[in-house]
Amino acid sequence: MDYILGNENVEISIAFDYNIPLSEMYIQMLHNFIDKILKNPPKRIPEINYLDLEGRRYYDYQRLRRGYTL
Repeated sequence: MDYILGNENVEISIAFDYNIPLSEMYIQMLHNFIDKILKNPPKRIPEINYLDLEGRRYYDYQRLRRGYTL
């Protein structure tokens, strides 16, 4: 994760196959990662796509990713 957050040169996209469910622990890890991004946004925000990432946290993340201020 530190490489992804410290990256300033490469566009990173993280996508998951929607037909394969992720464990609750892995989803929690993604939530924690998004919280870390929201708390201290990197210069290049990675794209993260997974259907179970919903709610206010994901909405704020998408706004930040698209260049809006929180």
